[in-house]
Amino acid sequence: HRELLFAPLEDAFEPRLTEDPETIQSAFNPASTEDFIRRMSEMPAQAAGQPADKQPPRESTVATINTQLANLPATVQHDFASAGLPPDRFDVRGQDADKHVVTMPNGIRVRHPGREAYSSSSIETRLRVHGNFEVTASFEGFTFVPGDDGSGAIALNVILENDSHTHCSVQRGARIDTDNLISHFVQSEFVHSPARDPGVVWLGTGPEEATSGRLRLARVGDELHCLFAPGDSAEFRLIHTETVGSEDLLFGGVRLNTGVQSNGSEHGTASVIWKHLTIRAERITDWIGGISDAEAPAGNSDDK
Repeated sequence: HRELLFAPLEDAFEPRLTEDPETIQSAFNPASTEDFIRRMSEMPAQAAGQPADKQPPRESTVATINTQLANLPATVQHDFASAGLPPDRFDVRGQDADKHVVTMPNGIRVRHPGREAYSSSSIETRLRVHGNFEVTASFEGFTFVPGDDGSGAIALNVILENDSHTHCSVQRGARIDTDNLISHFVQSEFVHSPARDPGVVWLGTGPEEATSGRLRLARVGDELHCLFAPGDSAEFRLIHTETVGSEDLLFGGVRLNTGVQSNGSEHGTASVIWKHLTIRAERITDWIGGISDAEAPAGNSDDK
């Protein structure tokens, strides 16, 4: 299963569906940056995610999400700089991922060199999340060194425990276009597997240059909100909202991915330093060595 892919932008502001697994692995043919910017400038306010008549501003939507999730009782906080990557709490996934994921004084550095088609290195949390939730991952130092064709991105990913194992992510990435220019983006992605029906959908794609910030996924009921805050900003902006279902997350269903899509003979490399992970939910279970439920006493500053 390929968990991260930049959507082609020929029809950048409509959902794009891809059902064939081979196509999902290899399809990478985005339009130029200039065309993307032109499309953004020509879009009506509502399509561009700006306030339209009789619709609330996105800032109000984010405030509503914050209010709806303000009283979630269970919390896990993990500082990668001070606590590292303990194996009873995290798994590292991907071919040779143990060579690509390194504990550093300022966090967990992931440097993923691309291979043919799509590949990634993932940090997987060993816990289960139940009910409404929000997950926030902070990062710094995102870079993409391109090959001759393709893209690289980092993503916060959650996986629902339903029949299709729906994967949902918010991504910060970059791609090389046909003129060898690098364009940067933020977007959401939804993957349905193994049946891949309706396949992979990319939504909310827009330009983003920040190399540090916070990725956030927040679910209320059956709606999942994808948000991003650049740099040191305290304010999140809403990238996209999708109806996904209210099922619990799989064990290991919260992941930090660093991936590269290579379409040519020379492969690119994506790098990032993951700083901090916060998970808040109605209930959290199976988090070894930390207190994770509503009945837990207060006073544990690292993991609650």
